[in-house]
Amino acid sequence: MSASITSDHNLSLNNLEDLSKMFPRLSKYDLGNGRLEKVNNFEAKEISCELGKISYHNKNGKRNDNEIKTALNLWYLPKKGKIPLIVEFTYDYSAINKSKEEKNKNNKLKPTIEVFPIFLVRNTYEFYNSLQNTKVVDLKSSKTKTEFAYEYKP
Repeated sequence: MSASITSDHNLSLNNLEDLSKMFPRLSKYDLGNGRLEKVNNFEAKEISCELGKISYHNKNGKRNDNEIKTALNLWYLPKKGKIPLIVEFTYDYSAINKSKEEKNKNNKLKPTIEVFPIFLVRNTYEFYNSLQNTKVVDLKSSKTKTEFAYEYKP
């Protein structure tokens, strides 16, 4: 799960309370009030570039259940970044029939179930696998953003 925030000023995120102010739905969960810390004091400047949508032929003709949105995310060091540290190709598609949040007997939120068109999931899986087969990147030497942050040495 991820979220994007566009802001004209620096955000102050020091604890879970600060995070809950930005994402009010988090306050519904029992997260406590712990501190938030940077991993290895690492902070990246991320730029996301939308590439466009990929549409698949669909039998039922519904509009939004046959498209994936694609983007490149680039991570730079905030002050000295001219060459990206990480380049990530991402894709996204929307759930259909999004359910509303409900509470269980203990007044805790039940996780919502998102339903995705199986046609879209299969086609996107095949698309992703075809990218892996083209040897665009050496998967043995590449790292995820999380791996990079945990191995970062300032």
